[in-house]
Amino acid sequence: MKPDRFQQFIAAARRGRPQERPLPLPPFLAIRVAASWAATPRSPHLARLWERLCWWGAGTAVAICLATGVLQSSRPEPTGFDLLLELPQAGDISF
Repeated sequence: MKPDRFQQFIAAARRGRPQERPLPLPPFLAIRVAASWAATPRSPHLARLWERLCWWGAGTAVAICLATGVLQSSRPEPTGFDLLLELPQAGDISF
Protein backbone atom coordinates (compact mmCIF):
# COMPACT_ATOMS: atom_id res chain seq x y z
CA MET A 1 0.00 0.00 0.00
CA LYS A 2 1.16 3.46 -0.75
CA PRO A 3 1.52 5.75 2.27
CA ASP A 4 -1.30 8.08 1.18
CA ARG A 5 -3.73 5.17 0.73
CA PHE A 6 -2.70 3.86 4.13
CA GLN A 7 -3.37 7.25 5.72
CA GLN A 8 -6.79 7.34 4.04
CA PHE A 9 -7.52 3.88 5.42
CA ILE A 10 -6.51 4.95 8.95
CA ALA A 11 -8.59 8.14 8.71
CA ALA A 12 -11.65 6.15 7.59
CA ALA A 13 -11.14 3.67 10.44
CA ARG A 14 -10.94 6.50 12.97
CA ARG A 15 -14.17 8.03 11.70
CA GLY A 16 -16.00 4.71 11.93
CA ARG A 17 -19.74 4.39 11.86
CA PRO A 18 -21.74 6.87 13.86
CA GLN A 19 -23.01 5.45 17.12
CA GLU A 20 -26.70 4.73 17.06
CA ARG A 21 -28.58 4.81 20.29
CA PRO A 22 -30.02 1.40 21.15
CA LEU A 23 -33.73 1.09 21.55
CA PRO A 24 -34.84 1.24 25.18
CA LEU A 25 -35.95 -2.09 26.60
CA PRO A 26 -39.37 -2.43 28.14
CA PRO A 27 -39.37 -2.18 31.93
CA PHE A 28 -39.02 -5.43 33.89
CA LEU A 29 -38.15 -7.43 30.77
CA ALA A 30 -35.62 -9.62 32.59
CA ILE A 31 -38.13 -10.47 35.32
CA ARG A 32 -40.75 -11.43 32.75
CA VAL A 33 -38.31 -13.58 30.78
CA ALA A 34 -37.15 -15.37 33.94
CA ALA A 35 -40.74 -15.90 35.09
CA SER A 36 -41.78 -17.32 31.74
CA TRP A 37 -38.76 -19.64 31.72
CA ALA A 38 -39.54 -20.86 35.25
CA ALA A 39 -43.20 -21.43 34.40
CA THR A 40 -42.55 -23.78 31.49
CA PRO A 41 -42.95 -27.42 32.50
CA ARG A 42 -39.85 -29.49 31.94
CA SER A 43 -39.93 -33.23 31.67
CA PRO A 44 -36.78 -35.16 32.50
CA HIS A 45 -35.09 -36.23 29.31
CA LEU A 46 -33.12 -39.44 29.07
CA ALA A 47 -29.93 -37.49 28.40
CA ARG A 48 -30.36 -35.42 31.57
CA LEU A 49 -30.99 -38.53 33.63
CA TRP A 50 -27.94 -40.21 32.12
CA GLU A 51 -25.81 -37.13 32.81
CA ARG A 52 -26.97 -37.02 36.43
CA LEU A 53 -26.24 -40.73 36.84
CA CYS A 54 -22.73 -40.24 35.43
CA TRP A 55 -22.03 -37.36 37.82
CA TRP A 56 -23.24 -39.44 40.77
CA GLY A 57 -21.00 -42.30 39.64
CA ALA A 58 -18.00 -40.02 39.27
CA GLY A 59 -18.61 -38.53 42.71
CA THR A 60 -18.92 -41.97 44.27
CA ALA A 61 -15.69 -43.10 42.58
CA VAL A 62 -13.83 -40.06 43.91
CA ALA A 63 -15.21 -40.65 47.41
CA ILE A 64 -14.11 -44.31 47.31
CA CYS A 65 -10.62 -43.35 46.10
CA LEU A 66 -10.24 -40.75 48.83
CA ALA A 67 -11.50 -43.11 51.54
CA THR A 68 -9.15 -45.86 50.35
CA GLY A 69 -6.23 -43.46 50.33
CA VAL A 70 -6.97 -42.29 53.87
CA LEU A 71 -7.41 -45.82 55.18
CA GLN A 72 -4.24 -47.09 53.50
CA SER A 73 -2.15 -44.20 54.78
CA SER A 74 -3.35 -44.72 58.36
CA ARG A 75 -2.13 -48.34 58.37
CA PRO A 76 1.31 -48.49 60.07
CA GLU A 77 4.20 -49.75 57.99
CA PRO A 78 6.21 -52.64 59.42
CA THR A 79 9.48 -51.73 61.07
CA GLY A 80 12.75 -53.58 60.59
CA PHE A 81 12.13 -55.57 63.76
CA ASP A 82 8.72 -56.71 62.51
CA LEU A 83 10.28 -57.83 59.25
CA LEU A 84 12.91 -59.87 61.10
CA LEU A 85 10.22 -61.61 63.13
CA GLU A 86 8.43 -62.68 59.95
CA LEU A 87 11.51 -64.37 58.43
CA PRO A 88 11.24 -68.17 58.30
CA GLN A 89 13.49 -70.15 60.61
CA ALA A 90 16.28 -72.31 59.16
CA GLY A 91 14.33 -75.53 59.77
CA ASP A 92 11.10 -74.22 58.23
CA ILE A 93 12.49 -73.73 54.73
CA SER A 94 10.99 -76.27 52.35
CA PHE A 95 11.98 -76.58 48.72
